[in-house]
Amino acid sequence: MKKVSVIIPVYNIEKYIGRCVESLFNQTLSDMEFIFVNDCTSDRSMEILQSIIDKYPQHRDNIKILQHENNMGLAATRTSGVMAASGEYIIHCDSDDWLEPNACSEMYITAKESNADIVWCDFYLYHNGENQYVNEKVENNNVAVLKAMLSTRIWWSLCTKIYNREFYLSHLDANSVHRNGGEDMLNMKLFYWAKNVKHIPHAYYHYDISNQFSMTNRLDKKKIQSYIDAVRDVEEFFKEKPDYDIYAVEINHLKAWLKYLFLYGFTTRKDLRRWCDLFRECNPYMYRQPNTSTVQRFIACMTLWHLFIIVIWRNKYVAYVHRRKNTVRHDDKEVPQRFGEVPESLGEVPERFGEVPESFGEVPESLGEVPERFGEVPENLGEVNFPKISVIIPVYNVEKYIGRCVESLFNQTLDDIEYIFVNDATPDGSMDILQSIIERYPQRKAFVKIFNNASNRKLYQTRQVGLAAATGVYVMHVDSDDWLELDACEKMYAKAKETNADIVWCDFYNNNTDGNFITKQREPEIPFEIIHLMLATRMRWNVWAKLVRRSLYDNSDMAMNADCTNFGEDMVTIKLFYYAKRVVYVPEALYHYDISGENSITKQILPLNKIYECLNSVINIDNFFSKKAEHKLFEEDIMIMKLSFKSRFLVSNTNRHIIRELSALFPETNDYILSVKNYSSKLKLINFLAKYHGTYAIIIINFVIRTFRKLKHS
Repeated sequence: MKKVSVIIPVYNIEKYIGRCVESLFNQTLSDMEFIFVNDCTSDRSMEILQSIIDKYPQHRDNIKILQHENNMGLAATRTSGVMAASGEYIIHCDSDDWLEPNACSEMYITAKESNADIVWCDFYLYHNGENQYVNEKVENNNVAVLKAMLSTRIWWSLCTKIYNREFYLSHLDANSVHRNGGEDMLNMKLFYWAKNVKHIPHAYYHYDISNQFSMTNRLDKKKIQSYIDAVRDVEEFFKEKPDYDIYAVEINHLKAWLKYLFLYGFTTRKDLRRWCDLFRECNPYMYRQPNTSTVQRFIACMTLWHLFIIVIWRNKYVAYVHRRKNTVRHDDKEVPQRFGEVPESLGEVPERFGEVPESFGEVPESLGEVPERFGEVPENLGEVNFPKISVIIPVYNVEKYIGRCVESLFNQTLDDIEYIFVNDATPDGSMDILQSIIERYPQRKAFVKIFNNASNRKLYQTRQVGLAAATGVYVMHVDSDDWLELDACEKMYAKAKETNADIVWCDFYNNNTDGNFITKQREPEIPFEIIHLMLATRMRWNVWAKLVRRSLYDNSDMAMNADCTNFGEDMVTIKLFYYAKRVVYVPEALYHYDISGENSITKQILPLNKIYECLNSVINIDNFFSKKAEHKLFEEDIMIMKLSFKSRFLVSNTNRHIIRELSALFPETNDYILSVKNYSSKLKLINFLAKYHGTYAIIIINFVIRTFRKLKHS
C-alpha cells in the first residue's frame, strides 16, 4: 500500500499543469501514488503532462491516468480519483495549484503520529506573482473547525488537507459525487464525523486565483444551481443531527456568503430579483457577514432594497475594467485590444535584422582544441575523485578588480574546488596580477587551470572554454570583477548535496561606489515557475550566483548559436532550469555583483552590431521553447522578455538610428507595455514613445537623465 495517493483533476489547464506536476514529482516523501483524471480536456494539458512524466522515469510506475468519456465536472472527477486510489491517505490537488516540496511528507508524518482522520495546513493565496499567507488556525476539535468553515472564516476546500482513505470512503455520499460544489461541502460532513483532526501551522499549499479558466473558477447558471443545492444539502445534513442548534447561526452565514458570491456576476433585473428571493431567511446576516468589506455590504443592501440599477451599473463597470486589464490575445481570436492596432503578423521580425552577419569575429568551429577532460579517464570511474565544484572565471580588462575576486575564491572555506581562469585576450595587466596571487596561495596552485584565447572571443565562447575544461560535480560562474562571500561555495554545495538539487541559487549584493544593497531572489523551488519569473524579468537569469550540476550542460540543445556572443551565456540559465528536476533556493546573499566597473566584460554600452548579437540570443530562446510541448505555457512571458530586451537598449541610447531600429523591433510586444509589473514609469513612457515613433523625445529624455547622473557623480 502506498503512503499517499494524490488526486489531480485535469481540464483546460495547459498553462498551469506543468508547475503543478513538477511540484508533485519533486516531493520529498517516497512511496506515493499520483492519479490524474482527464475530464475530457479540450486543450494540450495531457500532452504537457505526458512530456513531464517522461522527464521523471522514476515515477512512471506510480502514476495512474484515468479518462472520462464525457465532461462530468469537478465533483465526479475527484471521486473517480478517490475510487482508484490505493494509498493509506489521500490528498487533493487542483492542477492549477502546487505544493511545497515537503508538503506530503509533513502532512503524512503528522497524520501518522497523531492518528488523525484529517490533517489540514495553512496555504498561500497566489495572484499575479504574489503570495499571500492565509492562516487556517482554529482549535483542534470538530465543533470549532465546523463553525469556522460554515461561517467562511477558514477554507472548506478538499485541498490543503490529507485524509485517511478508509475514513473518507466510508462517508462518501451521492450528492458529493455528482454535484459541483458538493465535493467541497463534503468536507464539512467529513469534519463532523472525524474522531481526531489536526492542524499544521505552516503553509504547504499554493492556491492560484489568477487562473480565470480553471475548473473551479467558472460560474455559469448550472454551476450556481449546483452550489445552491450543495448548501441546501449541508443544511439538511445538520438538521437531521441532534446538535443542529450549535451550527444554525453559522449555516445562515454560509448561505449569506453564497449570496455574496453570486451577487457580483448579475447584470439583469431578473437575475437580481431571483437573488433576493434566494435564502430569504439569511438576509439579516448579510449586514454582518464576516470577511466582507463595507463596499460589498453596501452593494448587498442596495440589492435587498431593490435599487437594482446601481448594482447593475457597478457590476458592468467592474466587468469592463477586468476585461481591459486581463484580456490577452490568443491565436487570432478577436478580443478587446488594450493599446490600439497590432500588426497582423505577431511573430514577424523586421527583415532588416536578417542582414545580421552569422558570426562576428573569428570563432573556431570546434572547441576540441581544448582537451575535453584533461587526460584519459580510467574505465573504472569509481577511482576518480572529481572536484566538488569547478569555478569558471573569464578574464578581460579587469586589472582593477581581479585581485579582489581571486582572493575571495582562494579563501573559500570549502576544500576540493577547481579554479578555471580563461584569458579572453585581455590587453591589460589582469593576467600578471592573477599569476602573482596564485604564487601567494601554493595550496591552491595545483587546482588552478589557465587557458588563453588566441583572440577576443567574447563572454559566451569564453565561458564555453571553461565548461569544456571543467571536471567538478557542480559548476559555478564568477565574473572577474565580482566576488564571493568566503563561505559561499560551502553553503551552496552543502544545500545541493542535502537536497540532491540540480541547481542552487542565492541572493546577491549589488555593489557600487555608493555602497551595496541586497537583491532578494524569488523563492519558488519549482523549475517551471522559475522559468516564468525569468522570462517575465521578475527574476535575474544570470549564470552567476548559481551552482549547477555539470551534467545538465550535456543536453544537446543546451548550446546557444555561435553568434550569441552577448546575453547568450546568461540565456543558457533558462534552458538549465527547463532540464533541472530539483532546484533549491538559499535565502542568503553570498555573491557580490559589482555595478561600478563600466569597462568590464559585462558592463559595456553596446553599438548596433552588438545589439543584434543580443537579439540572436533572444530569438534562440524563443525557438527553444517553440519546439517544446509546453511552449504555450511561456508564450506571454517570452513576449515580456522581448519587450525587456528592447527596453534595455532604448533607455541607454541617444543615437537616433539605433532608437529607430529598436522601435521597429518586436511590434507584437507593444500590448504588454503596461502589464509588466516591475517596469518603472520611465520605462513605460519610453516604450510608448517608441511605439509611436517618438525618436527625438526618447533622445531628449535619455540625454537629460545621463546629464543629471554625470552631475551627481562629478
